[in-house]
Order: sequence, then structure tokens, then C-alpha cells
Amino acid sequence: MTRATAYLGSFLFALAACSAGQPVEPAAPTPPPIAGAEPSAYVIGPGDRLQISVYGEPELSKEYAVSSEGDVFLPLAGRVRAAGLSVAALQEELVRRFAEYLVRPQVSVAVQQFRQRFTVLGEVQKPGSYPLEKRTTVLEAISIAGGLTPKAAPNRTRVMRTRDGAETTIEVPVGDIMSGREQSRDIPVEPDDKIVVPESFF
Repeated sequence: MTRATAYLGSFLFALAACSAGQPVEPAAPTPPPIAGAEPSAYVIGPGDRLQISVYGEPELSKEYAVSSEGDVFLPLAGRVRAAGLSVAALQEELVRRFAEYLVRPQVSVAVQQFRQRFTVLGEVQKPGSYPLEKRTTVLEAISIAGGLTPKAAPNRTRVMRTRDGAETTIEVPVGDIMSGREQSRDIPVEPDDKIVVPESFF
């Protein structure tokens, strides 16, 4: 029996009790929200995969892909525009949609797989691809990748970026940024950036 069915049965019982002039026991407390689904400022977009959970409704709780048009398709709620919304805003919209069919729905949304990623290569401790979940600078990206190795030449770090089909290379003096001399040159990372930290010649 789903939570929706249970609430409907409780409502009919309370209504019958009122009609008979009998006291009605207070309603049970609202179930606690699902753990591990903190709202985020991350902006959802096409290609993201979302874990959507509706408390007490396992048939609605599963992983959904955001379509190339920016929508997710859910039972009961139908087509929901997700692109351009934060996780918290999408949760609010789903609560509104499900409230037409469920009593006090509790919805959690978590990004299971991020569409936006960046790559850090070269002399870092953990080279690889990482999700771009929020505003991240080059220095922060290197930190996410475990920091520099002893062989790194940080002042020769470069960012390889593709825009409108054309690739550009941006020099970022990470060593000087770390020392505080060139902090203004610690630029934000963009989706699909490749950050390359070369090896020192000495």
C-alpha cells in the first residue's frame, strides 16, 4: 500500500468520526525528509542524470535523464522542465506537481551524473576528469585533482578551451597565483576545459 492510499484511508476514517461526533486522534507526524539529498545551487541542464525520490512512493523513485530539450518525464507529473533550474527549485516544482495526486508529497532530487566536466592532466596527484558542480577556478581544479606533484612546473600551466569549434590556449601562472602575486589570473574553469600542468625541466 502506498503512502497516498494510506493517507486517503486516514482521511475517510477522520471524516466518518467527525460525522459521528467522536473525537479524532491527531494526525501522525509528517515522515522525515529523505537523507542525503541536500538542495544545491547547481543549475540542471540537458545530459544530467537525476535521482528523484518521493517518500513512500517507490514506483516514482528512480533515476531520470534530462532530455536534450531540457525536460524530465515522470509518472503522474508528466513532462517537467528541469533545464535552468537549481536542484532546490526542481524539488519545489515536483512537490507542486505531485500535490495534485499525493497528500503532502516529499521529494528529493540529487544529481547522479553531471553533464559539465573538466579535465586536469600532467603533473598533478590524481589526473582525470571531474564534475564541474559550481564555480571553480584553475587553482581550485588543481586542488580537486590532488594538488601538484614535486615535478610540476606550475607557472607553465595552460588551459585548453574550445569555443565555437576553435581551440584556444590560456596560460595560467599557477605558481605566482599560489604565492599571491597573480591572484587575478586565477580564471574560472569552463565546461570541457583541459588543464595541463607540465613537468619541470629542472
